[in-house]
Amino acid sequence: MASSLCASLGFDEYDINNKFVVISEENGCDSSFMIASLLWKGLCSKSLHDGIQNNVCLLSLHNSLEHYENISIKLGFNISSYIKNGNLIMLEGFKIVNEYLNNSNTYNKGFMGFLKDLFFIIKENVNLLKKNNNNNNICIIIDDISSLLFLGLPLKSVLLFVKYCRSLLSDNGVSLIIGTYFNEKDQEQCVLFKNLYLVADYCISISGLKTGFSSDVSGCININRKFINNSTSCKESINDLYHFKLNDRQVKIFSPGSIQ
Repeated sequence: MASSLCASLGFDEYDINNKFVVISEENGCDSSFMIASLLWKGLCSKSLHDGIQNNVCLLSLHNSLEHYENISIKLGFNISSYIKNGNLIMLEGFKIVNEYLNNSNTYNKGFMGFLKDLFFIIKENVNLLKKNNNNNNICIIIDDISSLLFLGLPLKSVLLFVKYCRSLLSDNGVSLIIGTYFNEKDQEQCVLFKNLYLVADYCISISGLKTGFSSDVSGCININRKFINNSTSCKESINDLYHFKLNDRQVKIFSPGSIQ
């Protein structure tokens, strides 16, 4: 299921290694199926260029381990075996926050102290995955980073944390996927999304239908892909728009207007 979803969206043709991917959810939509599908790509697929299987470091700031287990099973794979085999490291963000707040030695570090420590936790686990898996490709997933704003962290500090995480892309074979919630009425969320969008190689936006509810369509997927034009050496972008229908154990992807 996850493989067919990635294929339908063209991600079987595009290698995300050393790329920065942003997934935004808008208008009350849930992007969990997209996060889980790219999680599958990070764990189960191989690089188009070198055939090396990826490993994943997942920092969840929004959902529990049980949530990802349920979603992955619905999409045809089970993350528990990958955790057991050491190919997936799951970092539950709110447990880290709780430990941080209850530790007098760390509590006084402030917002940036917490985010720096969080970054080093990610970096240490990325290095652990490399060490234990023969330096294979690593996919870092953060879901969802806007939760840091809900915790009261300043926007400037969150953007600096993103910059720290993007610095890990300088290592060959590392990719970064960040999920975020976007509400056009929330100024901080708008600024966060626009900053992520500007530097992303791929931006996947999950949103509801602007025309309202439909029994046949759950929402829209808009994918913006940035690339270097070999003829002009300039950065260009293309947009692909899809509709999707969520069922209990299935996600159907189709072009707008093609549903019967």
